[in-house]
Amino acid sequence: MKSNLKTLKLLQGDSIPRLQRKTRHRQQSHAIANICFSRLDKVLTINEYTGIDSRSAIGTIDHPIANAPEAPTIAELCDVFLDHGVKLSVAACRKALEQWGGDLSEITHVVATTCTNSANPGYDHYVVKQLGLNQSIEKVLLHGIGCSGGLNALRTAANIALGSSFRRKPARVLVLACEISSTLVRSELDSIDQNQEVRIGVTLFSDCASAVVLGNGFSDRYDEEPLLELLGWDHRIIEDTEKDLGFDVDPLGKLIPDCGWGMTANVLCRLEGRADPTGSQVGRCSRASDV
Repeated sequence: MKSNLKTLKLLQGDSIPRLQRKTRHRQQSHAIANICFSRLDKVLTINEYTGIDSRSAIGTIDHPIANAPEAPTIAELCDVFLDHGVKLSVAACRKALEQWGGDLSEITHVVATTCTNSANPGYDHYVVKQLGLNQSIEKVLLHGIGCSGGLNALRTAANIALGSSFRRKPARVLVLACEISSTLVRSELDSIDQNQEVRIGVTLFSDCASAVVLGNGFSDRYDEEPLLELLGWDHRIIEDTEKDLGFDVDPLGKLIPDCGWGMTANVLCRLEGRADPTGSQVGRCSRASDV
């Protein structure tokens, strides 16, 4: 049995919907036809200058979930996620598993994350069933970590793999992340209109799933060729930024705070030349793109 305790092996796959929304064109749906344009114009301007040419989506701009007279309920959003989100996740996992080349029986753990669904059981339960994985497989579904979900999932999987290494057992962890963000656009438009808030979430996020197979090197096989090696990781909390990066459940979905450009400035001022509690330098940056 060969082993490699110094590195963790990664093989990856992803899945995005075929539909692509063009960012630089001001497509107007019926839902925004009567919105007051003082804040909407600002959102549209931000949308044009994000540098994002297109974003993947599960539906067109005329999809009922995004273009109905009223914003969809949390139950309706959950139904859409457990349909499209699970399909995307299964497709991404199959790509990663095919690229890895091992047998499904070798997968020891599943670590999943999402911040656009809160179903119980979680979406990972349905992904495991559709993939045909051993239903006694150990699963971890991360919640409450927002945009850092992918990194936290990798860190969690890596620690699981290291624990298996300590026990001198093989670990092959299927790590997956899935977000269906386009369904939240309708409620965000209401916030722009009714609360006159600049909601930058509608200009940035899209729909996608990604997956990797992470291993600890313990194996009887000699044909595993990693694409990447995870050498280490770090985690920091930036003080007083909870409101800047919040993403909270609402009766009509999940809402990102009215952070606008203030969020970037707030985070930057805490990063600029500040030291963390351990005494090491956090780092310096002069532009938002450096963060």
